[in-house]
Amino acid sequence: MVTKLRSNGSRPAGVELSPLDPAAISQMVETQDAQTADLRLRMESDYGLYLLEAPPQEEGYTKFTSNEPQVFADKILSWLANANLVIRFPLGQKPREHRERDDRKEQFIQGLLKWVDENLADLALPGLREQLSFFIVLRGLFAGRALFIKTGDGTTKLEVMPWDPLYTYWGMGKDGLVWACYKMRRTGLELRDEYGVDLGDNDEGYEVLDYYNRYQNALIHEGRCLVAPQMHYAGRVPVFLGAVASAPPIMRRDSVDRAGPTKHYGESIYKPLRNTYRTFNETMGYYATLVRLSVEQGLILYSPTGAKKLKGGDPRRAHTVLSLATTDKLVEMPMMEMSREAGAFVGQVSGEMQRGSLSHTSYGDLQFAISGIALSLLRQGNDAAIQPRVKALENAYSQIIRMLCQQYATGGFAPVDLRGSTQRKGWFADSYSEVDAQDSQRRPLAPVIKIVPVLPQDDAAKFAMAQMARGGKTPLLPHREILDKVLEYQNVDAVLDMIKEEQGEQLSPLAALATLIEALKKQERWDLAGYYERDLERMMQEQQAAPPAPPTGGLGKAPVGPPGLAPSVLPGAMMGMPPPVPVPQGELPLRPPGAPRPGALSEQGRLARMGMVPGR
Repeated sequence: MVTKLRSNGSRPAGVELSPLDPAAISQMVETQDAQTADLRLRMESDYGLYLLEAPPQEEGYTKFTSNEPQVFADKILSWLANANLVIRFPLGQKPREHRERDDRKEQFIQGLLKWVDENLADLALPGLREQLSFFIVLRGLFAGRALFIKTGDGTTKLEVMPWDPLYTYWGMGKDGLVWACYKMRRTGLELRDEYGVDLGDNDEGYEVLDYYNRYQNALIHEGRCLVAPQMHYAGRVPVFLGAVASAPPIMRRDSVDRAGPTKHYGESIYKPLRNTYRTFNETMGYYATLVRLSVEQGLILYSPTGAKKLKGGDPRRAHTVLSLATTDKLVEMPMMEMSREAGAFVGQVSGEMQRGSLSHTSYGDLQFAISGIALSLLRQGNDAAIQPRVKALENAYSQIIRMLCQQYATGGFAPVDLRGSTQRKGWFADSYSEVDAQDSQRRPLAPVIKIVPVLPQDDAAKFAMAQMARGGKTPLLPHREILDKVLEYQNVDAVLDMIKEEQGEQLSPLAALATLIEALKKQERWDLAGYYERDLERMMQEQQAAPPAPPTGGLGKAPVGPPGLAPSVLPGAMMGMPPPVPVPQGELPLRPPGAPRPGALSEQGRLARMGMVPGR
């Protein structure tokens, strides 16, 4: 029988534990539930908007429920789920050895997150990002548990489980969480399999409290511990908790309902839209009522006494036969019409909904042609809806990663085998041991966590910026800084090595030809490979037969000539100097045939220079 809770090590030195009082813990949960009733009521109401629950409507009127709340929330959830999760250690001026260690830590974190998603998938639950995004968008808060656990056979297990903030309770101290508790409902089978507790089976399951303080974990049901409390050895409360960054808890003095300070803490995506949705649904309900009445228009029956009633069925239905006396008359009531101001009012309310959510262009709805600048401005207006949720999701991942890495850095866990893909979709599979943990303890993990909702034009803008920073005679930034700061690549050194590898294949003609031959052989083009192999052999023979280049004395030194001869008496060709460039004929004046060469001596002048006078 399994009788242990989540435990991952031995008792820390110097820690004295006080016994837990399950009844007192249950009372703390009930007290905070009452203090935060307004917050939890708001969460329930917002979730009803997402489920498109029909609003209350006056009797006799048609109910109308817009799908705007669900479509709006699903759009934000889609952006968060498909955004890029960037986990990077800034390069700075670190030596390559430290940069390679940081790259390994990035892969370690990516592998942990991959492991978490696999565990959640085994439980038939959405991934970590999807669950956190759902709670952040619709609840306005996020919470959950993050623990490394030692199993009975000495292996390491990872548990990261998001909690529904509606059923999460906590106590905050000066240094953070003092305790946290999650109220959950478990079936008898789940309790037996996970905790070894047999409470029997019933249709509704059992309500239990999963309680954590800084040292212990307890499972409580109806004021008693189902399993003996266990140490969790996380060094802190192993729970991450946060809210959408809208406003801190504020207590109002003039509040009519005397709402608590948490009522507007961590607002959901529907913060500016709750009353607008209600007004829009009511107005559209009146429109729907008029449409229904236009089909079933009222009738007036005139009779001598006014007490006569129609017999034979509704005359507005097909194949209906009525019998009326000559003094009776049946006419339709005048058509009911909406006020002329109703259309303008609905348009105003629709505009308020758009300003509080997303522009219609986000859904691809363009009713008229607009310029690219106007389209960009409309898209920028979406930041007010998505950026606070992006910051909250970054905060959640930062807390989870910091908690897990601090636990693993203690060195008390067996090596773990991790796999996953990096930011640039590069696959890796590796084992991380205590050596990595000790290095992380010496140099704490402090990665930069970013959630980047990427549109197709964003990548193009980044590459254009990188090209401008690298272009020109004098680049604005070095190549490593461009890859790290502008393109935000992971493992920049590996990218630079791949660039140099490609350059190595192209700069040398022999290397380029050898690479081409290898590719042809892989494609089984043996005929073409044979041609190029003969060319490669010829080029190598010519290179070996070529005379070696004359040695030089090094930078700034005189050339070294053959022994016994001074370099000053050597011809220019032996010194490695190029031959003089002949002057083209076209640059000298043309000489007619038979004319003396310009500057040439006559016969007498030549004899006189030699000391010989003609006729002597």
